[in-house]
Amino acid sequence: MMIHTPSRRGLRRRVIAAMGTAVAAALLLAGCATGGGPAGKDSAATRNFGADQSFDLPPKGNFHTLAGVTGSIPTNLGYLNDMIMLPGGIYNWEKQEYYHLLADESSTVSDDGLTFTYKVRQGLKWSDGSPLTAKDVHHSFAMRYVMQQPVFNYLEDITVVDDSTLEFRLLEPTPIAVYWIMRERPASSAQYGEVVEDAVTLFEARTPADSPEAKALAARIAEVRIDAPIVSGPFTIDTSTMTNSQLTLTLNEHGYRADSVGYDTITVHSGSTETITPLVLSGDVHYATDGFPVATAKQFEQQGYRILRPPTYTGPALFFNYSRLPEFQDKRVRQAFGFFLNRDEMGTLSLGDSGKGVRYMTGLSDNAIETWVTPEAAAGLTAYDLDLERATQLLEEAGWSKSGDQWITSAGTPAQYDLIFPADYVDWAATGQSLAEQANAFGIRITPVGVDSSQQEVDVQEGNFQLAIQAWGASNPFPTDSYNATLINFNHPKLGEGKGMGFDLQVETDVLGPMDLEQEVTDSAFGRPEEQVAKTTRLAQAFNELLPVLPLVERFGNNPVVTSEVSGFPEESDLYMNSFYSDNFVPVFFYEGMLSPTR
Repeated sequence: MMIHTPSRRGLRRRVIAAMGTAVAAALLLAGCATGGGPAGKDSAATRNFGADQSFDLPPKGNFHTLAGVTGSIPTNLGYLNDMIMLPGGIYNWEKQEYYHLLADESSTVSDDGLTFTYKVRQGLKWSDGSPLTAKDVHHSFAMRYVMQQPVFNYLEDITVVDDSTLEFRLLEPTPIAVYWIMRERPASSAQYGEVVEDAVTLFEARTPADSPEAKALAARIAEVRIDAPIVSGPFTIDTSTMTNSQLTLTLNEHGYRADSVGYDTITVHSGSTETITPLVLSGDVHYATDGFPVATAKQFEQQGYRILRPPTYTGPALFFNYSRLPEFQDKRVRQAFGFFLNRDEMGTLSLGDSGKGVRYMTGLSDNAIETWVTPEAAAGLTAYDLDLERATQLLEEAGWSKSGDQWITSAGTPAQYDLIFPADYVDWAATGQSLAEQANAFGIRITPVGVDSSQQEVDVQEGNFQLAIQAWGASNPFPTDSYNATLINFNHPKLGEGKGMGFDLQVETDVLGPMDLEQEVTDSAFGRPEEQVAKTTRLAQAFNELLPVLPLVERFGNNPVVTSEVSGFPEESDLYMNSFYSDNFVPVFFYEGMLSPTR
């Protein structure tokens, strides 16, 4: 079984196996016998941090440092890659500002929002000792252009001003484009040889990224052989000691702040959650980002570990197939579902303290409303708290009636449906089962049907379902991605007519009148901050009224910190509001020298 995790930026979905009581007890005893640390630890050993991320050895894996190449080991190391390859910066979601890394603090957006000046930090070097310059950044973006990186939908041009300065010219003010620029981890031009100049030529000529020439060059980039990566961060990969189960990151003496981080090495353990769990319990993994089952998280707490629970800004939602079930085209029916479903109960059943029922159902995390919705509009949002009487009233207003303990639709047919969910995602499976039980108790007959996750996603895309559990939201600090994920990705604008959920995005609302939701989602990416708030407010208001999809539960992390082995994680930090998938806080703590071994 797996807990669903976003697939963005090389994240992986991991196997979860329920451990028997005897196994769990043995692991607890093993942890206690070593004082929370691994048996036989040498106190004189180098300062080592234990981490977990999945990777594949070559030939399936490779050492490409450029994002977008399938099988890249650095990319698949997730948040650790921010300490191997410097990004421009890491975004602070709460403060809405960057922690600057490769791009220094003088990098800025012009007053009109159309020019982003990227200043490469002075004195940076690659691990081979050569200087890191603006040309490296430019060359990396040229290669990413032929690989169809989405930021180029918003860019007019990139100009190298001097060895340390680039100007990114935007088509319109687009904060999410600046975010993608800052989160890019530029690669060494020397690592990619002649393909770099070919990419620059295609980019400067604006050869379409989907042209045969660009596709051929993208294939050539992926075929570049890299035996040892040239890196810019404080750590590099020791390619000589890798095994299927672990690799070691060692200090890069030329790397940014290599003399400030509190560790000499990072041991990265690879494997399923079943594999990682005993390594956390034994103290070999000091911080883990897996989606651990509720019972496992309780084991961690029993050993005195701290559990960090940052939001992910996404989770399971209920999708309706409007083409097959016309009765759900009446928003009052969907609103009724919002009132009779106890989403807090779903969250607790599926994820324990890391599952929170979504209250406002705006298409955004409830945590994001204060940032992205005006106070006046937020005050007018409907809170879909449990209210069976209100749900009954709405269904009756929609022409539904009760026959004994069974609801009858306005068309005179019994309200009975199949609900498909990914059977191998333990949290989504629990959510689906809970939803079915609650609906049946209310008089709407729902049969839960577990399907393998890979097939279930295809079924939803093809419209082969009645009701389905799929994802709402996105681990991105800007709302456009959340609305794309919830309204577009499983709908006809992306999949074609008759596909997906078949929700008509030309809508009539009580709160705002007629709206073209597809166009409003596209437009929400553009504008100065105050304009983006106004646009997002409209989408949140419309979503809250129409409920085209029902966001059920938001998943929060249940990330253990082995406090007997690592110190320095602050009790409170605004960075804990970051999604740990997109802008993980651990690299910031490393760069600031906050983390260190306890012994």
